[in-house]
Amino acid sequence: MFGFQFRVNDPALIGQTLTIRKIVPRITNPKTGQSSTVVEGDIVAAPETLHLNAYGFDYDWERAEGEWTFQVIHNGQVLAEKKFKVILPMN
Repeated sequence: MFGFQFRVNDPALIGQTLTIRKIVPRITNPKTGQSSTVVEGDIVAAPETLHLNAYGFDYDWERAEGEWTFQVIHNGQVLAEKKFKVILPMN
């Protein structure tokens, strides 16, 4: 698992819906054939709470080499962003 934790310090954002987005190299579920380059969900910003934007490789097919970008978004504006480079072993 990798990602980042964050706290919402702006009082205007408390109680607001934030989108947690991951922009990833194309991953394809072999059982369904569905592919994606974006994984996202919503959270409600809570006071004094440590929120998490992370991804864990539960299945081998999720392991996609390349740049992964994790974002926190409110009303279309990126509030936080962190890029990761995933490198797969050769064996």
